[in-house]
Amino acid sequence: MSKYIKKLSVVAITLTALLYISACSFLYVAQDALLYHPTPAKYSDNVDSFYLENQGEKIKVWELNPGQPHAILYFGGNAEAVEKRFAWLKENVSEYTVYLLNYRSFGGSSGKPSEAALLSDAVALYKHANAKHQSISSIGRSLGTGIAVYLASEFPLERIVLITPYDSILAVAKNQYPFFPVKLLLRDTYRSIERAPKVKSKVLLLLAEKDRITPLENGLALMKALKNAEVSYEIFAGSRHNNIARNALYHQKIKEFMRIAASD
Repeated sequence: MSKYIKKLSVVAITLTALLYISACSFLYVAQDALLYHPTPAKYSDNVDSFYLENQGEKIKVWELNPGQPHAILYFGGNAEAVEKRFAWLKENVSEYTVYLLNYRSFGGSSGKPSEAALLSDAVALYKHANAKHQSISSIGRSLGTGIAVYLASEFPLERIVLITPYDSILAVAKNQYPFFPVKLLLRDTYRSIERAPKVKSKVLLLLAEKDRITPLENGLALMKALKNAEVSYEIFAGSRHNNIARNALYHQKIKEFMRIAASD
């Protein structure tokens, strides 16, 4: 009887190990599909667009309010169709020309998304805008906050709005998949917390108290790391990752933060 039990134990351990290895393999292979959710190409007769040529790819960029002296670069979430922000951006930051980047494979852009690719495209957009405007600011939402923080750590940005930000995708993934070696599996880690000390911009963080996608504690960790920036923040009680904008104070905070002074 004891031999039979031992054999069952060995079989159970072997099956558990195989299932665990299979799960790790799935996470490694599927991580891009879990992190990036491309959106279809859209067209508009009312908003200008152009393509940036970068690393052999064509990156589609929407341009709102062309001709303003100051500019905002907008970086959306991992499943965000950025054209849905046209009306909101026109209402809240009308004093700026706004460039909305479509990530690779999103909204008519070519290529495959990755951290290195998206950061490279953000730099290309910054250089394009910097040649035409007196100052550059940025708004990043969710995944896009990592891109905005990177850009601000490498180039002078006037103001940055970080909506539901995180300290790193690695830290978020560790919380979501605590039983897996995500540090070994994850390719795109977006370690904003390591880049944050280089940021010297004015920064506004908008945090959702009940955020389960980029939890509040991750956003607060990033805020603490922004030790050389001029930081302000707002925690929206009861709000979640995807409904934070329903709070009227959310729009007020952005308008006030992005307001251009007469001397600017």
